[in-house]
Amino acid sequence: MAEPYNVFISYSHKDSLDATRIADALAQRGFTVKNPSEIPLGADWVAALSDSLDSADSVVVLISSPSIWQEKEISHALDRRGVDVIPVLLKPEPIPESLANRTVVDMTQKEVSIDDLARRIQIGHSLDLLDMSPLDFENLVRDILESEGFGILHAPITSDYGYDLIARSPGDDTTSPKEYAIQVKAYQNSRVSVASLHRVAEEAIEKASKRNLLIVTNAQLTSLASDTLRDLTAVPGTPEIRVIDGVQLKYLLLRHPDLALRYSRRGDDGR
Repeated sequence: MAEPYNVFISYSHKDSLDATRIADALAQRGFTVKNPSEIPLGADWVAALSDSLDSADSVVVLISSPSIWQEKEISHALDRRGVDVIPVLLKPEPIPESLANRTVVDMTQKEVSIDDLARRIQIGHSLDLLDMSPLDFENLVRDILESEGFGILHAPITSDYGYDLIARSPGDDTTSPKEYAIQVKAYQNSRVSVASLHRVAEEAIEKASKRNLLIVTNAQLTSLASDTLRDLTAVPGTPEIRVIDGVQLKYLLLRHPDLALRYSRRGDDGR
């Protein structure tokens, strides 16, 4: 039996019937579903709602009739960096700007069902970047970059170069393509220490031949590590340095369902 997996349903009051239907269907498929309508009368509603959001592994946002309370729930969920926020379109409505980078489950399409939503939740749950081998993680990074439109220019077969890939970003109407030396770092700990990030960045800068630098890691970047990165880029003559940490990488991966399915853990419970 797989460990309990908590799903919070965020919705406007006008969509309460749809929310109940979806919550019941997900519960039948083995998920533990938190529904604001289940908060007992007389309870501190704001505190109970906050506790339910904080304990959720995934937050399913039903998009149909926007409400102020739902906007607050979305904001709370997004503040919990790393939680899997899944927009579900019930009617042809614009996606909130705050969710524009998330993969939408479009249930306005007849071929999209509760099973598709359950599968999307399960794939997000099954992706464990910290459990991947360094080689698998490097392959994952390369696949994601190519899926995002990067062109791989060079992939050294040894680590003597100080980087793992040379790639060119796709560019768009407002930005020109850029060439990056890419350093892929797989860690066993969930957070990147300041010392580790500083060491990786300095070594890569030294060997990147003045190219822009992209560091991709499976760990989460702390706020202190982010400050350290800004300090490094403030030094005159330092190339552009970008970091994609594990949280951001997972968001990118989930934009490509086939790729996410390929790299998700096997053998959960077949849900």
